[in-house]
Amino acid sequence: MHNKIRRSDIFYADLNPYIGSEQGGVRPVLILQNDIGNKYSSTVIVAAITSQIDKTKLPTHVKVDGYGLREGSLICLEQLRTIDKCRLREYKGHLDNEQMARVESAINISLGMQQNQKEGQAVSDLMVKQVEFNGDILLAVKDNETNKIHVAVYYVCRGLGLSDGQMKNERVRIQDDIVLSKGGRKIILPTNGGSQEALCIEIDYLPLWLAKINANIIQDKAVQDKLIEYQLEAKDVLATAFLGQTQPQFNIPQTLPEALRLAADLAEENAKLLPKANSFDTFINSEGNLTIEETAKTLNIKGIGRNKLFQVLAIEKILFKKGDSYEAYQNYINSGYFIHKQNPIKKGDVIEQRTQVFVTPKGLDWLSKKMKERSYMA
Repeated sequence: MHNKIRRSDIFYADLNPYIGSEQGGVRPVLILQNDIGNKYSSTVIVAAITSQIDKTKLPTHVKVDGYGLREGSLICLEQLRTIDKCRLREYKGHLDNEQMARVESAINISLGMQQNQKEGQAVSDLMVKQVEFNGDILLAVKDNETNKIHVAVYYVCRGLGLSDGQMKNERVRIQDDIVLSKGGRKIILPTNGGSQEALCIEIDYLPLWLAKINANIIQDKAVQDKLIEYQLEAKDVLATAFLGQTQPQFNIPQTLPEALRLAADLAEENAKLLPKANSFDTFINSEGNLTIEETAKTLNIKGIGRNKLFQVLAIEKILFKKGDSYEAYQNYINSGYFIHKQNPIKKGDVIEQRTQVFVTPKGLDWLSKKMKERSYMA
């Protein structure tokens, strides 16, 4: 029996005995089951592959060349079956993401899933992927029409180790919350139990949702640490899986306590460095650009001063810490929202040069609008 079987793999398999129009004999098959099932189950879900490419073409057929096959072949997605792993023989190849997107569209047609998608949207506009994140498997879907990426809520909750009751509460939260509900959507997704409607959340709203999960309800310290990893990294990992690079987005938590909860570790480090800076940071700028302290005063958001604004911008990956100072990510500099300058800093009797980030007038207007969108400002 094969020890490592992955979704998208092609194996030869013994499909005997068969009846009537069923594909039989020893022939190639495509592994469709997710990798969790492939690892722990004694069976796999497969689609038969035939070399008779001149047979009646159906919308459930996907033509493939190469991938270890001796000739052009058709994957028959109407010929789905569950077989014991003992039936698998020689490994032949592994389909790429582009071919699997065609396979997933054909599966949707075969199972009638297109009737459950939003009106006017073709099934081929949805691409489903399993994404590995810190040892967990997340199920995500990209809408090729809008380029929006969603992740199945169940998989995130399971990865975090939430109980069934806690999962239920999180589903209710997403559907009832005035902000989160804008990012929630029910999508038909393939699961071990067949095609099922699943609550998904757009990844732009993922950090906000995760920030609302109370870490105190999780008893296991390791799981609490995992929650922080999800809060800080999961969105970028999901975006990279579809786009090949992270999507710069501005996703500020809805309230200050949520931002502070996300920033717990970062705040501890900031506490050692930023108070010292308050005593000697003296910057003079005649071009209308503002320091973060001046920006906080200009925005005049209750409870958010210089240090807390640094924390929020760092959590949202707008700024990053470099040595004893903060700098803006290049995409926000390219957009004209921030600039960097070398400024003299007086530390006692010593004058040092340090990189300082400034908010431009354009950046201040942009930042103000984003704060209002997230209900920080009236």
